[in-house]
Parts: sequence; C-alpha cells; structure tokens
Amino acid sequence: MSKLILIFSLTLFLSCNNYIEVENTSVAQQLESVTKKDTIKHWLNLAQEDSTFIMEMPYATEDNFLKEKIYPCAKCFLREDAANALLEEQKMAQDLGYRIVIFDCYRPLLLQQKMFNIIPDTKYVADPKRGSNHNKGVAVDISLADLSGEPLEMGTAFDDFSERAHYNSQQVSAVAQKNRKLLRDIMLSNNFTPYNNEWWHFNYKKKVYPNENFVWTCDE
Repeated sequence: MSKLILIFSLTLFLSCNNYIEVENTSVAQQLESVTKKDTIKHWLNLAQEDSTFIMEMPYATEDNFLKEKIYPCAKCFLREDAANALLEEQKMAQDLGYRIVIFDCYRPLLLQQKMFNIIPDTKYVADPKRGSNHNKGVAVDISLADLSGEPLEMGTAFDDFSERAHYNSQQVSAVAQKNRKLLRDIMLSNNFTPYNNEWWHFNYKKKVYPNENFVWTCDE
C-alpha cells in the first residue's frame, strides 16, 4: 500500500512540475508579446515627429570609423520621454537660429555586437555584454547647424577619438569652443547631460531602462 502511495505521489509531483513549466513558458510568451507592444507604443521616430531635424546617421552608411554599414537604414528612435525632451531642444535651437543634427540615437544590442565584432576595443565601442545608453534608447549623438543646414564648426568630426574631441579641449578654435558650449547649454536646459570626452554625446537623465534589441523596418 505504501508503495502505491509513493508511486501516486511521485506521479502527481512530476505532473505538477510539467504543468508549472508549461504555464511558465506561456507567461514568458505573453510577456514577450507585451514587450513588443510596449516597444511600439513607447518609442518615437524623431523624423516623423519633427522633419526639421537634420538626419546624418553615418552608421547607416559606410562613412564612419568602422568603414562598414551597421544600420539597415537611417532612422532615429528614442524612448518616448527622451524623444519628447529632444523635441523641446529642437524648438529651443530653432528659436536661437539653429537646427539639431542627429548622428546616432537608439542602437539595437544586436548591432552593438556587430560593431564590437569589427573593433573589439571598449575604448571605441561599448561591450555588448554590458551595453550602453544608446542600447537603452536614452542617448543621442548630435551637433548643430544653422537654419539653412550649414553645420557649425565643432573642431572635430563626429566619432573623433582624439583629445581634440574632449569638450574642454584647447586644441580647437575659439569658434568651435563657443559652438560646443552653445550645444551643451541647449541640451542641459531639458534633462540631457553631457559626456566630457565626446562633445557630441548626451545622455537623457532617466537611464533605468533595459538594453533593447528590436531593429526598425525600412519599408518607408
């Protein structure tokens, strides 16, 4: 009799475990579906929101320090709150007689890995095992142009990794220093913080998001 009870209990235990595993898988699938819906809902395509941005996006071409096309096409996505803040920055820039030039925004972790495979050096490319604020959708690489689209002098090109690209570098002209300060002042006015080693890089104040991996479509 005790053997029968033991067998029955073991069978019930295994059945319950199988049920839990199935249920957990189902929940995981549901969460994945919700994540995909939230991704669509809580991210903004900057060019669709405001066509006055100047979209350079060198990683969508081979004209970048990696010498390879990384992005399928030139689109700038940001988390909704970061995007709305940048939209306010654009209005402020225009009121002052300028327009924001966008080099980079959200970067899928998959494409971060692609970049790291080309140059596996954390001095130049963030390790995808850790990710970066670009992978979270809360970082932008930008510059300024006048209202006609003529770029302002900044002293170096985007993704220049020399000391001349540091915000406080004295190796660039007084005009470039003035323009860097102008860009920084605009961004500081609405919840973006600078990165001193790259005059073009700014992080949105809220960084508690996870790294993401969705890749945008190029059907437009």
